[in-house]
Amino acid sequence: AGQVEAALIDKFGGAEPIQRVLDSWRWAEMDYAHKEFMGPRQDPPALDPKSSNCHQLAPSYVADLTCKQFWDASQFDWAKKLENSYDEIRKEFLSVTADMDSLSKKGNNIWAGALTDDASGYGEGWKTLVLVNRGMWDPVNAKLFPKAAKAVHESGIPTTECFFASMQP
Repeated sequence: AGQVEAALIDKFGGAEPIQRVLDSWRWAEMDYAHKEFMGPRQDPPALDPKSSNCHQLAPSYVADLTCKQFWDASQFDWAKKLENSYDEIRKEFLSVTADMDSLSKKGNNIWAGALTDDASGYGEGWKTLVLVNRGMWDPVNAKLFPKAAKAVHESGIPTTECFFASMQP
């Protein structure tokens, strides 16, 4: 973790511009999960936290991060770079996943289900094919998807998690 922090501080010219990210990284190391009542922000507002299901649980928490369903990719340089790689990533994904038997033999934890109760909250049938977990690249899976891995790396985003996701309808 110390090496990751040092690299981030170096890349972004000091700790101050990325303090929220550094705090998030440290909280993740301590297995901190943030829970916040979101009811007053919804439409119509829910005002009673005891009777409402409007709680945001964030096992990977960045303070003061705005919760939005969709973001405009043009707001973020890294997102524009990934968006420009979409066709190439999609083509690679469809090609590699076309032979699931081969992929299952070659890859690590291909389409793994939720490993924690937190992850099961994404919904029934939620599965992932992980390229990066907690800042560590899976070298086997990254090698199976070199174009996706390269696009993420070249986007310049400090990546904590990166995965393909699948969910039952």
